[in-house]
Amino acid sequence: MVVITLPLCIGFILLSVYAQTSLPDHPQPQQSLPDSPKPQFPLPEHPKPQPSAGAAKAAEPVDEPWPRKATRGDETITMYQPQMESWEGNELRAYAALAVVGKTNKTTKYGVVWYAARTEVDKVNRQVTLEELQITKVKFPAMESKEAEYQTFLQSKLPGKSKVIALDRLEAAMATLDSEQADIKALPVNNDPPKVIFTTKPSLLVLVDGPPRFRDVGATDLQLMLNTRAVILLDTKKKLYYLNVMDGWLQATDLVAGPWSYVSKIPDDMKEITKGIQERQQSKTPEGTPVQSLKEAKKDGKIPAIYVSVNPTELLVTEGSPKFEPIPHTELEYVKNTTANIFRSTGSHEYYILIAGRWFRSQSLESGPWEFVDGKSLPKGFAEIPENSPKAGVLASVPGTVPGLSKPTTAASQRWPRSCCPAPSRSTRVVERTARAVAAPPGPASSSTGRAT
Repeated sequence: MVVITLPLCIGFILLSVYAQTSLPDHPQPQQSLPDSPKPQFPLPEHPKPQPSAGAAKAAEPVDEPWPRKATRGDETITMYQPQMESWEGNELRAYAALAVVGKTNKTTKYGVVWYAARTEVDKVNRQVTLEELQITKVKFPAMESKEAEYQTFLQSKLPGKSKVIALDRLEAAMATLDSEQADIKALPVNNDPPKVIFTTKPSLLVLVDGPPRFRDVGATDLQLMLNTRAVILLDTKKKLYYLNVMDGWLQATDLVAGPWSYVSKIPDDMKEITKGIQERQQSKTPEGTPVQSLKEAKKDGKIPAIYVSVNPTELLVTEGSPKFEPIPHTELEYVKNTTANIFRSTGSHEYYILIAGRWFRSQSLESGPWEFVDGKSLPKGFAEIPENSPKAGVLASVPGTVPGLSKPTTAASQRWPRSCCPAPSRSTRVVERTARAVAAPPGPASSSTGRAT
């Protein structure tokens, strides 16, 4: 038996439009259409019942906030605030994200529902009647065999009669959508591959944002580099660069070329700076945990190799030689002894890496060169990576997939983060770009922070 706990049948499209605009309605219509709510803006939190001739009507149900929930057997279905996809001719289309959780199996399965309605516009009264609401598609990548069941269930909860909303709200929502699309089209995208450094030894990448810029450090011969997250000092008298690593310093005569070597004795002007750095590191270290010692790393031969770059650069580090692990039912392997996303196609023997949501390809992991790969041109095996795979996080950057790692927002607006959804037609690039920002897994092996401490 199916029991509805919070109604899903209140007109998904209506409420999605209410939440997407803050424009006021036009004056009250001069005549009413069937079931017309005659909304005022802003909407009251608890609307009063509309009186009828001779008797008071029962109060309308209070508008529930998003997300909405319903139960189907032992499952709880959550629907997140719909987003308008298009309004062309007399057809309105929208989509919303779904989450299904069972009482026994607590694993959340995510999906998307698309629906459409026929519109009839009354320009005189500034109203739009929505009729023939239909679920057009339901997508659950992890439960494809049950998609038809969920579509039937959701269709049964849609209102059987027409709904009327203000024309101004639909027009405002469409103006917002068109503005978003215009902004996306105007945004220049640079897909040039960064410099990629691959190494099998402990290493550290220090990024400098363009040509080095310095400021003097008090009444000393030292200058502090400003355009980097690392702590780099320049001794203008000795023409030496000093880089803070762990609780000590490395030095080099050339910032980019190096080589960087351990400093056992620092200039007197640096002692107070060093003390401050060490105190700050100690305050951030959990009690009872010793601060990493550069001196001990020197004794153990574990001082990391230093790479300094003033251009976009990515560092890929493996713990020893790359160890490849096959991904079941695909022609892909991934490198398991790294936190970076490194893959190899067993068919073409090409390497693929994911950097900041963008894919790059090369015939050689060690020497490149790397070239940009559009997500749609990836081998089909990427779309077949299982949700329980250690590399399932990259699905956020594979078109047409729904990464199980992406989760709905719980912010006051209760809007679904578009990272969860396969891209509806007019929203493709918005979805994919946001998905990459939300779900791309960070990792020190592909670090480009420039933090050297």
